[in-house]
Amino acid sequence: MTAELKVFEEFICFSRQMKKWIISNAVICIIVVIVTLFTAFDFVFMPYLNDFSIYYYTSKTFFESDPTLIYNAEYMFETYSVLAYRYLPAELFVFYLFVPFGLNIAYVIFSAISYVLNLLSAFFLYRIAKKILKEGWEVMRKYIIVFFLMTFHFSNYMTGQVSAIIAFCVTASIYFYFSKRIALSSLFIGLSFFFKPISAFVIIFSILASSKSHVLKRIIFIVIPLIPDAILFLTNRGLISGFIKLNFVDLNETSVTPSISFSNLFNTFGVSSTWVMIFGIVFLVSSWFFISKHVKDKGFFAITYGILCHFLIMSAVWDTQVLFLYPVLAVVYAFYGNGQSFKIYILYPLTCSLFAFAYAGFPLVILAVIVSIATLLLSIFTISLFVRPRIN
Repeated sequence: MTAELKVFEEFICFSRQMKKWIISNAVICIIVVIVTLFTAFDFVFMPYLNDFSIYYYTSKTFFESDPTLIYNAEYMFETYSVLAYRYLPAELFVFYLFVPFGLNIAYVIFSAISYVLNLLSAFFLYRIAKKILKEGWEVMRKYIIVFFLMTFHFSNYMTGQVSAIIAFCVTASIYFYFSKRIALSSLFIGLSFFFKPISAFVIIFSILASSKSHVLKRIIFIVIPLIPDAILFLTNRGLISGFIKLNFVDLNETSVTPSISFSNLFNTFGVSSTWVMIFGIVFLVSSWFFISKHVKDKGFFAITYGILCHFLIMSAVWDTQVLFLYPVLAVVYAFYGNGQSFKIYILYPLTCSLFAFAYAGFPLVILAVIVSIATLLLSIFTISLFVRPRIN
């Protein structure tokens, strides 16, 4: 039996066992997409289109107009009613493939792709469970069920964000890490950064955690997906200046937002998000050298710690991004967890959903404090599991 046929048979077996929950996630996707289409992408009653529209119209601008305009927030809003595009430019080559279909059909296709990627992320969790857990599949099964049903899928499908792509890349990276295939693991970390630079901390700590024999290979394969962006920035200085201005000059949050980041707690006191990020990076990088001394599996810890750093100190972290945190937590909790792990796994996304009450007039500051503290406690609990003896 070939390796490919064996994987396919595993996928069929996985699909049969999880049929009910796979269908449930499909129903969530279909309902949300239909509602979003019928409300003209204005489901949250805001004066702009959803996030997929940002990728759609930015790629259209990049290829059919002046490429440097993609980082001009005023132009993009006035021309297309979309918010600012803050990411790397090379991924627009991917999103331009959707433009010929028109916005509505393109959004439907992208949502279907996101659903498939969620399914594949869950399948990777299944294979990880088979590979590393003594109890095998049953330990991971309950976490995958929750993953398929959680509230973050509603906001992710509605906004058309790339979180499903990031979740797939991160989960694949973890799987290949445990399979001792460092090159592929590193390549998927690089791909996650290619689509959204949320894995910057993952890259830093993965390199720090690498042995001398693996560090060069890891760096090379992380960098490979980022070569197209380097070429674009080097050949068009307007792109790099626009990217820097939009992300590091204009983005300095001092007010409270519906961000689930722990840094939002400091915004309630009027502290600049820039200062929070600077001090946060210094503290978390310094903490890495202390904590990692007490961790046996530094490679997997690097991925987990890097993702948690994003949720702790970055300013604009929305509930859609919980989607790429949760496959990581599923592996941590199934592998290292205790009796509290599953309860926390269920409760955290529900806590993040409290921001919905802001639309009913509930004070945003109070909600921000609750969610920020929940993010901090989740991070502390997760990190603490790595320094305890493994249960499973």
